[in-house]
Parts: sequence; C-alpha cells; structure tokens
Amino acid sequence: MSDNQIVRLLPLQYSHILDLSTNITYLRVGPGTFVLRDNEKVVLGPVQMVKVPPGYYCTIENPAILPVKEGEQCQVSFGQLDIRFNQDPFPLYPGEILVGGNNTSYKNAIKKLPVIASNHGLKLRALVDFEDEGEKRIAGDEWQLKGPLTYHPKAEVEIVTFVKPHVISHNQALRLRAKQDLVDHKGNLRVTGDEWLVRDPGAYLHGVYEEVVGVEEGYVLTESSALHMKAEINCIDACGNKRIAGEEWLVTATDIEHYIPEVGEILRSPVPKTVVGRHEFCIVLNPYDESGKPQIGKKVLRKGIISFFLQPGEQLEAGIQKSFILDEDEAIVVQAQEGFTDKTTGKDDIKRSPGDKWLIKGPIEYVPPVEVLVKDKR
Repeated sequence: MSDNQIVRLLPLQYSHILDLSTNITYLRVGPGTFVLRDNEKVVLGPVQMVKVPPGYYCTIENPAILPVKEGEQCQVSFGQLDIRFNQDPFPLYPGEILVGGNNTSYKNAIKKLPVIASNHGLKLRALVDFEDEGEKRIAGDEWQLKGPLTYHPKAEVEIVTFVKPHVISHNQALRLRAKQDLVDHKGNLRVTGDEWLVRDPGAYLHGVYEEVVGVEEGYVLTESSALHMKAEINCIDACGNKRIAGEEWLVTATDIEHYIPEVGEILRSPVPKTVVGRHEFCIVLNPYDESGKPQIGKKVLRKGIISFFLQPGEQLEAGIQKSFILDEDEAIVVQAQEGFTDKTTGKDDIKRSPGDKWLIKGPIEYVPPVEVLVKDKR
C-alpha cells in the first residue's frame, strides 16, 4: 500500500474523494485517516474548513441541498447564492464555490459586515422578487437603510453604494430633483422632475430616488441693499407669496434677513439704496402707486432728504440733481411742458399752459416740478 492511498485529515480539515466507478465525488471530514480504494482518488484536499469570525460573512455559490447522505450524489442549487455568517467551521461540498476564495486561501472571501455610521445610508437593490421582513420587493427595486446599524447581506439583495449625508450650513439650502414619483421627508408628494429646496441646517441624507442638484447660497440683506427677483414659472417665493410667471419684485431687509431664492425664481440683480441728500432732488419714471402697481409713463418728483429702493421698472430720469439756489441778483427761465397748477411761487396758485415761460427770481431754493423744464440761468 503506497502513501498516495492514505488520506490523513487533521481536525477542521476536509477532502473531496472521487469514486471512479460511479463518478460521484463525496466529502470526507477530519480528524481521521482513510485508505483510498482502487477506484477512488483525491480531487481536493486536505484543506482547511471555512471559518467565519464574528462580524464577518462569506458567500457560497451553488449551495448544497442538505442533508447529504454519505456515498450519494450531492445535490446543489446551481446559480443560487447562500450568505453565511459567524458559525462553526464548515467544509465545502463538491460543487460549492466560495466566492472570492480558492482552495488554499479564504482570506479574500471572508468579508466584514457593512457598518452604517450615524446619518449615513446604504443603498440596496433587489436582484429578484422576494419578501423582506413582510415587505414585498420587486426585482430592480431600490431602497435605503439609515445608520447607525450593521447590515447583514442577503443573497437576493445587491449593495449599490454607501451614501454620505450633505451638511447644510446656515444661509444655505440643498437643491434636490425627483428621479421618480416619491414622497419627500416632509410628506410632500413629488413627481418625476420636480425640484425643491431643503433649508433645515444640519446633516441631510437624501433619499434613494432623490438627486442632489447642488447647494444654493443665500443672500444677506442689509438696510442699504435689496434684491430684484423674477419668477420664471408660477411659484411661491421664499417669503411665502404667490408669484406668476414673469412677475418681478423687490426683496428688502424688512421682508427677510437672509434670502435663498426658491425653485422657479431667479435673481435679476442686487439693488442699492438711492439716497437723495439736502438740496437735491430726482425724478422717478414709471413710479409704483400705493397699491404696489407700476404707473407706466408717469413721473414723480422726490426731494431730499430721502432714501428709497427703485422698484422693478422704475428709473431716474436724469439721476440725482442739485436744486437751484438763487441769490438776489440771479434768476432762471423755466418753461411748462404740460398744463399744471404752479404752487412753487409761494403766492397764489397759478395756472400754467404748455409752452408758457416765466422767470424765477432769487433769493430762493427752487426745485422744478416734473412738468417744468429749466431753460436758462441769468
């Protein structure tokens, strides 16, 4: 008897033996010493059993259908996967494959259980139809687990990726887009393609069907600055007001301190405050009335000391101008551009007709009304 016919198996070792008469490969588990018959030969082994320590797992392809009777053909589930966690060391039956390993080393096949940190997520996808803790999953479904937790993989589930949270700072908002119909974290229904903002400061873990478009920076408003906004579509602005497509408006510090435009509104331009000092005046074209509606084609005179923001559509006719301060030996010639009642002389009101000319004599500080044009100074 040669040594080649003797199989010595130590504890936690196993070997695969092929019966040449029946063409059946069976399993031998140690410890023990076995003598091979003339019609038998070793096709694998001796090799160490698979050991899965706590916190680890491995994947078996074509798992055997247990129990298996000694000397009989081992039945395996071809194409199936079996996930095994910490347990007693076990051998591989003929036909079973340890995914990622080989006959001499199991190091790369034993993987650590995925650990999901707090505020992080794990994106999963169903490979086949199955029932997951009472919930039916359809092949292709995607969902997300939120940490902190340790995930135990399943054969029917594919790990897509780990998901990191997005940190939203003060005066920032996270812009999201719906990849399909969903209900967001506040219970609002979103249809495919919808975009919205998440304004709550802190870590935000976006959903499996939420796409992060970008981070929107806010604008700090002061007493001397404002924002000229325009609605691209019908929307509700960041102050809660309904806006129709094409509408333009002004946002000032009296409305809100920090302004982050909502989806559907855009910033046209920052607007500085217009300051009219002492002995100054200006004429505003297309002024807004008390109801907040523009009066197209009208003019209004504003004298200093005053400060204001030009509303969308308003313009200064000739910028900020100096009033006319006349000495005793000075005068200016003025002309009426349209009919009006002149109340600037300090005397009785005078009816002026278009084209009328008259002289304003000093000493006086004169601010011409919107209907009057200064022709000459004498």
